[in-house]
Formats: sequence, structure tokens, C-alpha cells
Amino acid sequence: MALPIATIRPELPAYDRKSWRHWTDDDRDCQNIRHEVLIAESQSAVTFKTERKCQVLSGQWLGVYTNTTVREATKLDVDHLVPLKNAHLSGAWSWDANRKQQYA
Repeated sequence: MALPIATIRPELPAYDRKSWRHWTDDDRDCQNIRHEVLIAESQSAVTFKTERKCQVLSGQWLGVYTNTTVREATKLDVDHLVPLKNAHLSGAWSWDANRKQQYA
């Protein structure tokens, strides 16, 4: 049984990535959410780019789809389970800025 593909309504506002604030530092410790995820998921102690310890430089992460070990943080994408544009097209376009930020 094939699932029907929903059509995108023509009156839907255009997707604008800038309206989705992301990689925020909600706890104000200088590490944004991306770097906090890198720290939490590293299989070894991480090193940082500077003494302030705001940005992760290296660690050890397992690429679960490739079964490879990644050691450089810049080689990793920390992404959403549902892409922001997909959320937008699925109704999140109507959310206020605060809800979009929390989701992103």
C-alpha cells in the first residue's frame, strides 16, 4: 500500500532559515547546544579550541552509519531529526519565534 504524498499549499509562507534561531547558549556557559552535544556524545575526553572551553576541537565519536571513528569536531554535523524546512512545511511556519527556537 503506497502512502499518499501531501501537496504543499501554495499560500504557505516561504521557508526562511533565519527565522529559526539555533545553536543557542541557553545556559550561558559559552558552549552552544552543538558543542554541548559534542561533549556529551564523545567517547573520550574532548579538547577545546581555546582555554575558555567554549568550542570543541576534538574528541572521539562513532559514526553509526559508517562505523568509523571521527576525532575532529569540524568533521561532524549535529543535525535535527526532522529538518527545519520539513517542520516549516508541516505546520511549524505558524509557530512564534520562541517555539521555533526551542524546536531548533
